[in-house]
Amino acid sequence: MFRRCRRPKTLGVSLVLLVLCVQILHMLLEMQREATPAASSGTFDTAFGSDFLKIAYGGINNRLGRSQQSIRMYGPFAPDFSDSVGLKDLQRYDCVRALEGFQQHQPLPSAPVKRLSDQDFIRLTKDCKQFRSKYGYQRYRTVTQEELNFPLAFNILLYKDVDQLHILLRAIYRPHNSYCLHVDGNASPDVYSAASGLANCLDNVFLVSQRENITYGGFSRLQADINCMKNHMHRTSSNPHYTNETSLHQQSTSPWRYLINLPSQQFPLKTNLELVKILQIYNGSNDIEGITGGRMMRSRFAFKHEYRRHPNTGRVEIVKTDTPHPPPPHNITVVKGSAYGVFSRQFVQFLLQDARARDLLEWCRSVSSPDEYYWATLHHDAKLNAPGGYSGPPDKKPWLAVYASWPPRDLCLSGKSVRGVCIFGVRDLPQLVSRKELFANKFYMDFQPEALHCLDQWIMNKSRAALPVETFYYRQLPFVRR
Repeated sequence: MFRRCRRPKTLGVSLVLLVLCVQILHMLLEMQREATPAASSGTFDTAFGSDFLKIAYGGINNRLGRSQQSIRMYGPFAPDFSDSVGLKDLQRYDCVRALEGFQQHQPLPSAPVKRLSDQDFIRLTKDCKQFRSKYGYQRYRTVTQEELNFPLAFNILLYKDVDQLHILLRAIYRPHNSYCLHVDGNASPDVYSAASGLANCLDNVFLVSQRENITYGGFSRLQADINCMKNHMHRTSSNPHYTNETSLHQQSTSPWRYLINLPSQQFPLKTNLELVKILQIYNGSNDIEGITGGRMMRSRFAFKHEYRRHPNTGRVEIVKTDTPHPPPPHNITVVKGSAYGVFSRQFVQFLLQDARARDLLEWCRSVSSPDEYYWATLHHDAKLNAPGGYSGPPDKKPWLAVYASWPPRDLCLSGKSVRGVCIFGVRDLPQLVSRKELFANKFYMDFQPEALHCLDQWIMNKSRAALPVETFYYRQLPFVRR
């Protein structure tokens, strides 16, 4: 198959060819050694070999020299990586073919998924050392100095499904970042206890000091994020007590630079290093959606809204009244956006301390879905001059914090949507891995969990492969400070 290494005419060429021959032999032996566990007979399976060397996105081949540093995206004969990457019951699922779009034409073989219950997490987190090791919180053994110098903060809001919180948290977890968990006050005690178990095992993950009973579309949803922001501002740099269990001997001495707020149904499309490089390009600019004109849904803030308990369900609901709502204070211009964004530390400090920002927050108490107006209004009103704000036309810039699909306007190949938002499935994977956004919203653990499984492997491979980060697109963004 391979040509014999010929005798060279010069010593210099001889050394070069000798090195090449040794490298070829080394790669073949490495490929043989790594592939052996995958076949039940203990021999290399040639049908498995091509997929074995692929990393998670685009079917690009990983460099063989990094075989000890990266866990590959596997085909149907994958070795068992226990519970540290993806979902254990789906380790034989062919994520390479799913990411390359083969699921579009013919369903790929899958398997039932046994989910971890809230009680499971309560039990498993009683032994924190074992939990961190087995369930993937030490899977990123090293971080770059660039990441250590640029810590990030995250808010994660949840009501149920701690197993999905775990999948998200594990994907974005680094010991030098900061993570605030807000468990809805209406959630079951087991959900709170399970999330508390996660936080107890990870020094830089904490439960918010003040919980909110969240009403859908209500002020409590906005207040929950702000409560986490307050806690983040008052916490010092993380100091993980389990550093000796990993090779993370370096710790960050820098305060976090950006905060990203998430629900537990989101999942990252970028690695931590990619996030850091992109946010360094942002250079203090926020990434907050801006909507004006006919899509503003003006009745949400033009009339006062109040809270009433439903006579049948007993749930608190927000209801529009006929009472006009006065315009916002300080002659502020209202802009609509998303509940989610990427906020610079200076912007978070501004919204917590500036008197005008606090006045606007008080005005938002009678607004429906105020989280879709508060961040956007602060960010886009030129009179406020908020740190990292944007004074140009709000609708004329991209928004890259999170990708959500709104069918039929947007592509939703899974065919499932809730409240107008696509619930991503396996068939959506090819478009997701090519997006420029930082996160995708949303996923359900009980709907095609193969999508989360494959994205987790994809993120893992990108993190381990140390490939160059594509930053040209982000450098051209109109809202980036130069």
